[in-house]
Amino acid sequence: MGSMNILNAPVYSLNYYNIDELLKRENQTESENNIDTNDTQIENAKECEANLKEVNTNDISNDDIKNINITFLQNKSELLQACQFIKTIIENQTDLVVAFDTEFYRRKTYWPILCLIQIRIKDFVFIIDCQEISIKGTFLEEIFSNEDIVKVCHACEQDIAILQSENIEINNCFDSQVGAMFVKFGHAISYQDLIDKILNVKIKKEFQDSNWNLRPIPQHLIEYAAKDVIYLYDCFTKLKKTLNSLGRFSWAMSETERKINTRGKNKTRLHKWRDTIAEEKNIPPSWLIDNKVMHSLCCLSNPCLDSVKKLLPKKLHTDLPHVLEILKAMPKNKSNIDITKSSVISLVVRIISNEELIPPSLICDSETIRYISCHMKVPEHLTGWRYEIFGKKIETFLKGKSKIGMKYNRLVIK
Repeated sequence: MGSMNILNAPVYSLNYYNIDELLKRENQTESENNIDTNDTQIENAKECEANLKEVNTNDISNDDIKNINITFLQNKSELLQACQFIKTIIENQTDLVVAFDTEFYRRKTYWPILCLIQIRIKDFVFIIDCQEISIKGTFLEEIFSNEDIVKVCHACEQDIAILQSENIEINNCFDSQVGAMFVKFGHAISYQDLIDKILNVKIKKEFQDSNWNLRPIPQHLIEYAAKDVIYLYDCFTKLKKTLNSLGRFSWAMSETERKINTRGKNKTRLHKWRDTIAEEKNIPPSWLIDNKVMHSLCCLSNPCLDSVKKLLPKKLHTDLPHVLEILKAMPKNKSNIDITKSSVISLVVRIISNEELIPPSLICDSETIRYISCHMKVPEHLTGWRYEIFGKKIETFLKGKSKIGMKYNRLVIK
């Protein structure tokens, strides 16, 4: 399996404009040169990346510097002007990519408070102050729902959740954390580690837990927020190239879609009950019942009033009968599962994981292993790339037509 080609650290020139300055500058550039300089820069950048040009940071020419224009949008008029500008730069373009991220504040409320949306389109970054304006009903909302434009984010669950809570539909999304799992970067790599590995750029995350609800927002936080999408955009270019060479780009896209569509659907009935109460009180769910207590409640093998009462916070003792009813109705792990079968199937998963260099948890989760152990067949939901690399092999194994053996001191299925 091929390795990821890495450029030396790219060099960026970050230019900050308000929307009027940006529009004036772009109009002047267009009239002076009578060419689409932005498209020319994009083509040069693509050619540079295709040839894996090495950038010596001690001897930088102007052609090596990526000029990134950053605009902070704080009112509806600025947002609408920016939307009109975006329409002009993407008009008649194909293979469009938009990198996005969000910043939010969640300390005391059930739903996070959306504070910023950052997007990068080509060499332009727009940061929207969501405390002042909403993208609902604007061209940016159309971009998020457009199935012909790839939206790139990292570890997208919270970003998707908060945008969906604002009734913003997201289609055709690529999660760079998911994509990284298919190219030997392991399970749930952090954004800073991914950017370091792919772009050779060191990112400091010292402002990650800042109060994004603070206004006026400090300049250093604006720059910090901008860099999240600046690097993400270039990271996607490299990731896509490697994934395509392995025939796995469609895997990453489908896995991101599955991740978005199944978000929250695997919650237990007890977790859903806690969420309902927490939303009514507008507090974080963990403030109602601690996550460790929730785990202990779900693990009770034979719940009764006394055992539940010991764990449940006093403020919720009036709900004790209802909680007990929920716990008794919850499905328990089947005691008749053959541990030996389950261990052997887990071993098959690990063998395939080592062959394909994909984390075992991504190939087959513990619930699916238990299902196969109990029913000795592949579940219907095991489809797509998972069925191709795991489902077919485990079916053959279960029928006794293949076996585990050794080859070159490694376990293999043959």
